[in-house]
Amino acid sequence: MSSRSATTTAARPLADAERREPRPSGFVLRFAPILLIAPLIVVEALLDGGAPPPVRSVAAILVWWAVLGAVAFSLAPRERVAPAAVACAALLGAFGLFAGLSLAWAPSAERAFAVGDQALFYTGVLLLPVLLARRGDAARWADALAVATVAVAALALGQRLFPNLLPDGNLAELLPAAAKRLSYPLGYWNGLAIFVALGFPLLLRVAVAARAWWWRAAAIAPLPAMAGVIYLTSSRGGVAVAVLASAAFVLLAGRVLALLAGAAAAAGCAAAVAVLAARDVLTDGPFDSSTASDAGVEAALLLAAVCLVLALAYGLLSRAVALRPAVPRAAWVALGVVAVVTLVAADPAGRFEDFTERPPEAPGAVDVGAHLTSGVGSGRWQFWSAAADQWREHPVVGNGAGSFEPWWAQHGTLDWFVRNAHSLWLETLGELGIVGLLLLAGAFAVGVVAGAGRLAGRTAEERATVAALLAVVVGFAVGAAIDWVWQIPVVAILALVPLGLLVGPATARDRGPVPTSRSRFGVRAALIVGAWVAICAQVLPFLASEEVDASRRAAARGELGEALDRARSAQTIQPWASSPRLQLALVREEAGQIRQARRAIAAAIARDETDWRLRVVAARLAVKAGDVDAARTELARARSLNPRSRLLGRTVGPDGTR
Repeated sequence: MSSRSATTTAARPLADAERREPRPSGFVLRFAPILLIAPLIVVEALLDGGAPPPVRSVAAILVWWAVLGAVAFSLAPRERVAPAAVACAALLGAFGLFAGLSLAWAPSAERAFAVGDQALFYTGVLLLPVLLARRGDAARWADALAVATVAVAALALGQRLFPNLLPDGNLAELLPAAAKRLSYPLGYWNGLAIFVALGFPLLLRVAVAARAWWWRAAAIAPLPAMAGVIYLTSSRGGVAVAVLASAAFVLLAGRVLALLAGAAAAAGCAAAVAVLAARDVLTDGPFDSSTASDAGVEAALLLAAVCLVLALAYGLLSRAVALRPAVPRAAWVALGVVAVVTLVAADPAGRFEDFTERPPEAPGAVDVGAHLTSGVGSGRWQFWSAAADQWREHPVVGNGAGSFEPWWAQHGTLDWFVRNAHSLWLETLGELGIVGLLLLAGAFAVGVVAGAGRLAGRTAEERATVAALLAVVVGFAVGAAIDWVWQIPVVAILALVPLGLLVGPATARDRGPVPTSRSRFGVRAALIVGAWVAICAQVLPFLASEEVDASRRAAARGELGEALDRARSAQTIQPWASSPRLQLALVREEAGQIRQARRAIAAAIARDETDWRLRVVAARLAVKAGDVDAARTELARARSLNPRSRLLGRTVGPDGTR
């Protein structure tokens, strides 16, 4: 053998070893993202779920910088990226680009751009586990997500039980009907409930797959407290997601221990709800009274006892039940019969009739317990019907991203301000037509199909991990179908990370061949360019909104010169947006420059002709200019864009007739 061939032969095992063993930087990357996931999600939750546009923009910029750094500096592990991951990311990214392109036909280019930006943000979130997670890392990432849900649930429950320790904001003042519903820290009760509900299958995974019985006990312990959070939100959507996601995990895991964990968790959750239901002051208030404080301490002790008893009972029982035995077919049949009987007993026809009934114009404060067992739709049927009507008008490409709000204002059937259709899938259908729905739903469908394919041929522990991730994605899809959780980034992140794990290397059975240098270069180049584009797309609205906010602050201080400069700067950054021009008009109005203010508001209207509020400002400016005819024209146009508005004077009756 020649010295050259001997050297080559000796080098091959070293190369293979390098591929198998993580380098020091790879070892750090293996654990650093996991240590960061839970704290970052909790911080995002504390910032109103990441929903405020500036918070969302900063988060998106950080995510795409992480993607850019991982790709540009070869920090991502050398793992084969499956076609499913490429397809999933491509579909979600294409949805974002399509939403952005719809500014060409959307009534508001600013809102269309924002929808596209949000989808690009979520594409970056999806790519993070695809790029950074190694084969076999899925369980650790899932555990980090579970820890985040437990932490947020603890903060939420602590706010209600100990109201003097944590603030609840001014939601009760803005929405008196929601005064009794727990919303902290996300700011929206249904969003909080669905976020917490998505943690159920993640904790059940640990309760089933952990090898030590005390780890299994610790994992199931928080579930009763989390059920208490969902109860205090009075969110039927949260209950549905928790039940469906947990049932999906038990079904997909297919093991006796999973069934035992689900049954034990159900018993503990029922006990926790009973503890809270017995204390009206914790559900009906006043929450800052001394009586509420005493009841909170008492409930906290009882809930802790429920969690402890559940943990000990399940932990000891799980020692006698092995993970591997599958659930007998007879047991599945029995459970199916129970489910059918329960469904029939619930009177679905009657509940559907209640769901579609028109709600009162001014609903009163929600009774927590009664609302959970009722079938009223709270206007959802009307929202969904409006989205379907919007789709019928523009079935292929829709009316443009972000167009549901003005569509509802003009064509809706309730005198309510509504920004979202309370259904991601129907809102996407109405705003972006069949094309948009296929792109967005296709991304989730690819992930679910890929994840289902990775269930076969796995060990019981690996199957439990894949089953939990699948259950989270399915639960989110259900939650997004009945509420606007897509617009709450922290909830969407909790589903997109599992989606990335399902299609990425983390849950792959085999490593597969490492891509060649040439193919890696092409993919890296495309990702680097895409990351730069996404970062720039996020920076523009962020800078513009900062300038508009600075203009408002300067105007409040009476510094109108600076306010004008800031408004002009925002206008330069986002020339397609109406909000900088509206701010410019308001500042000029404050300065007494009515002619210039009218020009600015006309420019704002030209960029969003369906916003009735801009017309109201234009009417006011016309009055100040002495142009009464123009004021009447603008006010009439505002009424035509929002005919049910009490502010503008009702032009249609409560039943929708003119």
